[in-house]
Amino acid sequence: MPDFARCGMSMRTPAGSVDLVPLFRRLEGDRSAVVHRSEKEAAVLALAHLGVDTYRIGTAANVNHTEVLAILRARGVAVQPGTNAPAIGERSMRRQKRRSQRNLIDGRLVHPDAPHGTDTGYIDYGCQCVPCSAAHAAALERHRKARAS
Repeated sequence: MPDFARCGMSMRTPAGSVDLVPLFRRLEGDRSAVVHRSEKEAAVLALAHLGVDTYRIGTAANVNHTEVLAILRARGVAVQPGTNAPAIGERSMRRQKRRSQRNLIDGRLVHPDAPHGTDTGYIDYGCQCVPCSAAHAAALERHRKARAS
């Protein structure tokens, strides 16, 4: 893609310049960040240039997926077929955010909102309290036995 130049937290694209800060905020889940209508096409091109998948481009630029694809195709950008990768990426971002909210209690990282005593609490929230650790150990043991039989 020709004519792309990044300067700090803004980018010049063939469709014009765009401020990247609100886009990055929206990618992190801040829906209050505003992307101006005049910057939407440039936002789509900038994020595609940075390697963001089309689903997340739509989320960041506040544009539906069909419109994202139309903008990219009109500018001659090759669009890959969709996968479930955005869902995996979204889950990873949620997990990372949850893990940053853990507190150290008695030498264990404990998440205040985790469903304690579940494997989900251990895996998705990173909670290492005794009930979550025991549930995770039990789940691992069930998987080992299932594979062995």
